[in-house]
Amino acid sequence: MALLGTFAVAVVAPYQSPWPFVVAAALHGCALVWLVRTVRSGRREEVAPRAIDFVWGALPLVVGAVALALLLLIAQESGIRGSALPRVLSGEPLGADYPYLIALVTVVAVMATAVVRLVSLVHGLPSAKAASQRAEAAAGAATEAVVGALAVPAEPRTTVAVTSSDDSFWRRLMSPGAWVLFGICVVLSIPGLWIVAADYDGSLGLLGYPLFFMAAPVTAWACLESLWRRDRELGVLFPAVGRSIVVAVVTALPIGILDTIFVQLPPFVDRVRSFQRPDEVYEGHSWFPLEGQSVLESVGFDLTIGGMAIAGVVGLFTAVFVVLPVTAFRDPDQFIREQGLSRAPEHRARNAAVVRVLALGLPLAFVVPALLVNSNSDDPRRWIGILLAVVGVLAGYYVWRNQRVDVAGRSASGAPMGVLNPEDRASLRRGEEGSD
Repeated sequence: MALLGTFAVAVVAPYQSPWPFVVAAALHGCALVWLVRTVRSGRREEVAPRAIDFVWGALPLVVGAVALALLLLIAQESGIRGSALPRVLSGEPLGADYPYLIALVTVVAVMATAVVRLVSLVHGLPSAKAASQRAEAAAGAATEAVVGALAVPAEPRTTVAVTSSDDSFWRRLMSPGAWVLFGICVVLSIPGLWIVAADYDGSLGLLGYPLFFMAAPVTAWACLESLWRRDRELGVLFPAVGRSIVVAVVTALPIGILDTIFVQLPPFVDRVRSFQRPDEVYEGHSWFPLEGQSVLESVGFDLTIGGMAIAGVVGLFTAVFVVLPVTAFRDPDQFIREQGLSRAPEHRARNAAVVRVLALGLPLAFVVPALLVNSNSDDPRRWIGILLAVVGVLAGYYVWRNQRVDVAGRSASGAPMGVLNPEDRASLRRGEEGSD
């Protein structure tokens, strides 16, 4: 209703009218009050959240993002986007400036409250499931509580180890299928360069880069394989991150050397020269150097060092955005073990929720800087980045406050304790007093 009301008023309102923003602020203010009451009442409930609860919880976040984009579009059409806040600070506001800024704050508050609601649903899953089971047992019901997509498995489930310290380095690094993919990419890199040679004006755009950096798909696949190629000693997460570095170097170096040699062959040089820019202002090529430039310094550096960097970034993104979340939701016990958290039965459900929040919050370390750097003050991406930064801070606090560390295991192995929460500090003190 808030979104439709804002749009309807904006269609009929005159130029620089404050009414679209007044309506948006009023309607989203009502939505904010309703959301706050929903969050407060949800904390007192002991019923396991259903899948539909997560849908309704996410709906205000999605609608708020659309409303935010609509407000910025209306402000741009009214000529106040980017200048409203400076005018207010200088004491010379237009009639629409204050309503516009208030509407923006209200919409962002609605989105933030929706995020809090989703976090409360996630936080309540393990305890809510136990409460529902107790209620059903008291009532004599035979059905189990439905806890949605984040339900903790009843029994620990761990992927079977495929590699171990008994295997060679190369087998632990990449599977036979990954080596086959590497060979295919080596072969495809030659015709890929041949295609790029004809793109003198850069019309291929982003499509040209994969043809240059053929090590990236191999690295991404090797990292993705960590999901079903668990290492007995190293686990899943550490090999996934490690492969993003090692596989990138192992694959990009030979591809870069081969391609650097290929671009200096006479047939390829003639093809590049035949596809020079036709204009008189600049005669050259979008992808390859001009006459007299060193091929080793320009193309060779891009194909080797640049190839390693691109492949490493793609592999790291695969590990953080795919491997970590999938492991946290499919096999939380593996994640708990690798993070040095407590595997005691009384802590399992709590730590399972912690690693899932961690897996969803860690990608924000990459998303938030990208949004903030590539946007201005009135760009929707800037507001989304600020909102996600707040979400990341809340997720980090939730992880720290609710995790239960395997204090005894870390003490025995000499692993660093990190910044312990009050409960873990108390456990550590009890252990030290017991040893005395």
